[in-house]
Amino acid sequence: MLSHQEIHATATPPPSMPSSKGLDAVLLNEELHEAHCRIVTPSALALLLGLPGRSGVFLPQASLGYCQSFGRIIVVGRAPKGWLNKVDLSTTPIADYVRRSADAHLGLLLAKPGKHKFLQFLNRGNQRMGGVAGALGWCNLFAASHASASPTTIAKNFPDAYQAIKRLSRELLDAQLRILRPHVICFATNPSFDTQLKSHFGERMGPVAVENEGARLRFELDGIPAWRINHPMHLTKLDRDTALKDMIAVAKAAATRETA
Repeated sequence: MLSHQEIHATATPPPSMPSSKGLDAVLLNEELHEAHCRIVTPSALALLLGLPGRSGVFLPQASLGYCQSFGRIIVVGRAPKGWLNKVDLSTTPIADYVRRSADAHLGLLLAKPGKHKFLQFLNRGNQRMGGVAGALGWCNLFAASHASASPTTIAKNFPDAYQAIKRLSRELLDAQLRILRPHVICFATNPSFDTQLKSHFGERMGPVAVENEGARLRFELDGIPAWRINHPMHLTKLDRDTALKDMIAVAKAAATRETA
């Protein structure tokens, strides 16, 4: 795990980046911590704890690079393949778990992505945002997985547990997007998750523009420009670079208007 000094040095934007008032990372993460502790209650976890093969609950934090980025982009994945699987949620105090999850999240954001396609996508975006580690934020549509896959696979056999994950995930993601205040949201979830997006956000999604024969959607979510693209493991290099170019341009334009 990186030290606080290493995190600060890695995540601080270079002096050549356009000036922006940015967000206060300390205050933002305090707000995230409080929201996560309020939402992840014993009653919210009750139906999950006995589910075999489930992951822990994915709870992110905001990196300094994201908070100071000139144009804030949140990339929303489908679900964590695994997340603090060995931590016993039934005996770990919620506040301690929230901190452990936040540390794990930041560690992955600032580390080299290795062979992980999703983290490679974030890293590529970071490079295009000035080479700042953690410039792109990362949340998930589902906060927990099952057997290293989306929890949608348990909807039939474990309907109560699935609905509990769905409710918890919706409440967490709504709070995270509200607190993190992105200029652009990128759902890297594949067309197969479009039903889940509509179920989660409903009428909060504006009119949808279909591009590239359905491989990419554009819409607004609560007035924020949003994309739905293929998961990075299914993205071609051209699709990846085109999506990043378009999203970064929109995010920077929004940041320019914000600071005018």
